[in-house]
Amino acid sequence: MTNGTELLETYKKSHTDVDFVLTDFEMPLLDGISACSEIRKFEKDNDLPGKPLALITGNDAYNTRKLASSAGVNMFMVKPLGRADLAKSLMKLLSKVCTKVLVIDDDDV
Repeated sequence: MTNGTELLETYKKSHTDVDFVLTDFEMPLLDGISACSEIRKFEKDNDLPGKPLALITGNDAYNTRKLASSAGVNMFMVKPLGRADLAKSLMKLLSKVCTKVLVIDDDDV
């Protein structure tokens, strides 16, 4: 997806096929925090269970973290974030909502 509006509209149309959302904070048209807030509103308005939301950003300011938390973001990640750190963070998030998580490291494939 190329912008937050596209993320939100795609989620609304395909939420049953989505296990979690990973988004960047800075996106055109609708930033990641606003998109997450709108996703939470959509879930609430439609009596849907909340899917895990992860936000990645280069802005580690306290206020940004607070905004993300208020928007319903489950995991806040700060760039730069290496592949191993990203995988570890996502595993931590997904282990809270999944009974089984299969990880295939492309080094093993």
